[in-house]
Amino acid sequence: MDLGGRLNLTKEEQKQGKQSDASPVALFEAVRNCTKPIISRINGSAMGGGWGLIFTTDIRIAHKDAVFSFAEVKRGLVPALISAYIVPETGPLVAKQLMLTGQRITATQALGLGLLTSVADSTEDLDRQVRKHVDELLSSASGAMQMVKEAVNHITLHGSHSNNLEFVQSLFARMVASDEAVYGMSQFISKQTPDWNTHYRTTTQHNTQ
Repeated sequence: MDLGGRLNLTKEEQKQGKQSDASPVALFEAVRNCTKPIISRINGSAMGGGWGLIFTTDIRIAHKDAVFSFAEVKRGLVPALISAYIVPETGPLVAKQLMLTGQRITATQALGLGLLTSVADSTEDLDRQVRKHVDELLSSASGAMQMVKEAVNHITLHGSHSNNLEFVQSLFARMVASDEAVYGMSQFISKQTPDWNTHYRTTTQHNTQ
């Protein structure tokens, strides 16, 4: 995918080191910064950029027969673009091991490295696990989940502790003032389970009146 991304650039963009809107980076950024949780349902091999794309998702469930590899070095290439998403998560040692060797690893090995959420024994189990996570996400507040992604993405890519503190303090101020927080805490105090669908419909109707 790195090579394909370079082919999408004009000669002038290549000279300037820029990425076109159709480049893999545009896709990776769109997935990573999506305000909704993204689940990877992995039912086959994921190589190079395909595996890199998985790193931009939030929950990753793979079939036990899935295989993963950064095989670019075997072709004289470098997994350059995707490294921006992979290294912050794996750390330098694991990233170097996988990228320098281009070795293939199984879903179980990837799970052991902390790169997957879970491994499914069959296609049916894969679908069941995906459905379970979807149901869990539907019981969570959408705005709060968006803020979780903002916080994790920011902290992952910013090394300054003071910068991270400033960001999360601002995020906290936004959160406590939100309708979701008021509703969620009121339901907690009354020992009720929040019905987010009803809450959003009521809020939308109120705002349109």
